[in-house]
Amino acid sequence: MAKRFDVYFTEVEEKKLFSTIKAYKSDVFAWRDYNWMKVARGTGVRLCVLCGLTVGDAKKALETDYLHVRPEINKRKKEQEIYVVKSVQSALRELLKIHKEMGAGTEWDEQE
Repeated sequence: MAKRFDVYFTEVEEKKLFSTIKAYKSDVFAWRDYNWMKVARGTGVRLCVLCGLTVGDAKKALETDYLHVRPEINKRKKEQEIYVVKSVQSALRELLKIHKEMGAGTEWDEQE
């Protein structure tokens, strides 16, 4: 019998995870991960979608209030529009700041 991976964090565990990572806000990597998790939690997207998002996707989501999930990064090549709630908007803004900070001085720091 195949092992199932349908175990989820309890509400208490999830709050503890977020608060622990948030405590390291001064570390750019921890702050990046915290905001990635906020986007994932607020949208329900899979990791493959989250990893495939671009700066342009984030900017467009902030402009339109909808995250456009391109078929090439989604399961079953499904195109989706996901409403972006305030917590996700805030996380996307933070991720764009982090991208700019981490990419400063590189050839890709201004690319979409």
